[in-house]
Amino acid sequence: MNIEELTKELNIQFDKLSYLLHHQNNLDFNTVFIQGKWTTGQHIAHLIKSMAAVNLLLKAPKFILKYKFGLCNRKEKNFTQLLDKYEHKLLQSKGVAPKRFTSSISKSNDKKKMLESLNKEKVKIISTLNKWSEHDLSKYVLPHPLLGKLSIREMIYFSVFHMDHHRMILKEKYMNGVRI
Repeated sequence: MNIEELTKELNIQFDKLSYLLHHQNNLDFNTVFIQGKWTTGQHIAHLIKSMAAVNLLLKAPKFILKYKFGLCNRKEKNFTQLLDKYEHKLLQSKGVAPKRFTSSISKSNDKKKMLESLNKEKVKIISTLNKWSEHDLSKYVLPHPLLGKLSIREMIYFSVFHMDHHRMILKEKYMNGVRI
């Protein structure tokens, strides 16, 4: 995917997630539906933290990215290949996110404010992404805690399907009103 297609996909996935959450009862946003699993608010906090980390690295000077992480020295994976790798690694890790990307249960998690924060992170990614060249999206790498070093383009692929991954979890397990 090129920058324009990546931008479009980020917007689509955010809109789908936003639509789903607008139809969730506000009282359920911080409700534990499944013991030991995240609330909806924790899912959104996780996405905000993940996207903020990507934003921070995307804004770093290229010479720092090269110094800290190197350059892409392999054939870049396409969207489907990266998705397959992620799903495989997710099964191996039993779906446990690194501590820095988790959030505790909080009744102060306001759905509207959190969606606004998530949207701001998405807008920042798109704005910064549009400052990169197509060539450099494939040249520079960023670290991913589960997948290792990813090209910038692959990291944006990840951001796209990461939002969809959490939307599907919420849709399947949190939006039917059944508490387990």
